[in-house]
Amino acid sequence: MKRRIFFLAGVFSATFAITAFAQTYPDKPIRLVIPYPAATQTDVVGRLLATKLGELLGRTIVVDNRAGAGGMIGAEFVSKAAPDGYTLLLGTSQTHAINKYLYTQMPYDPLTGFEPVARVASVPMVLVVNSTLPIKSVTELINYAKARPGQLNYASSGIGSSAHLAGASLNNEAGIKISHIPYKDVGQIFVGFAGGNITSMFYAYAPLRTQIQSGSLRIIATTGSQRSAFLPEVPTLSESGYPNFAMTAWFALYAPRGTPKPIIDVLANAANRAVTSPDVTEKLLGSGTDPFASSPDVLRDFTKTELERYRKVVELTGAKAE
Repeated sequence: MKRRIFFLAGVFSATFAITAFAQTYPDKPIRLVIPYPAATQTDVVGRLLATKLGELLGRTIVVDNRAGAGGMIGAEFVSKAAPDGYTLLLGTSQTHAINKYLYTQMPYDPLTGFEPVARVASVPMVLVVNSTLPIKSVTELINYAKARPGQLNYASSGIGSSAHLAGASLNNEAGIKISHIPYKDVGQIFVGFAGGNITSMFYAYAPLRTQIQSGSLRIIATTGSQRSAFLPEVPTLSESGYPNFAMTAWFALYAPRGTPKPIIDVLANAANRAVTSPDVTEKLLGSGTDPFASSPDVLRDFTKTELERYRKVVELTGAKAE
């Protein structure tokens, strides 16, 4: 009985300490690790979020770009940080879903290595075609490819990238063969389009905006489960005859495993308020990003679902990190 009393006293004491800590949290700057270089889409989203979170929490959010290994360097750093709410990760579909199946070894576990906080945004890719070709819809692209098996190419930013996996998925679902050509940067991709070497590509909208507006590239679909708020006139792949096709890059806040739930709740509430605030929403949409709000539990379930979905997609392509 005495042992039980001491045990319960310890539990109550720990619970009280956590609750008291959460009531004063945060009382110093918070580090937000962005596992990609500056000026990338992840960096743009992260800095918008950091600024607004700082306003809402009343503390400075210090952005820390720790790039490398497909985002795994930054993710590993956060997974090993103190679980006190002062080190956070802006995780992505790459760090928390795709990489698990691209790499033979990972320095962290996407599920057990973190506490989910909130999903904050998603970036549906656009499917673009070379505007010199007589293709103005997904159906026309499929018919054009079927008439020229193995003769067409699609571009991506690298093996195992979302663009690569999306192209491979369309090949599989439509029963076509458009060959994959990976490029190191988007500038080289534009050269490939201009030279007639590239027929199509899945990619984020923002880096292609100038080429789309100039007419050198033509959008024929987006990859979200519903039409994007920043391109409401463009149909989705699911509307274009492929109801199971949905693939978006996404961004979510994660904390190190063991971060107390009261702190997670504070962060989740602030994150959801941040991404739904009018000024942040406007800026996100302007960057080709759809804002998203969720609870920690919803993000946990979503991460599990995305891991399973990308397992199937990566196995389909046979892609492995170089």
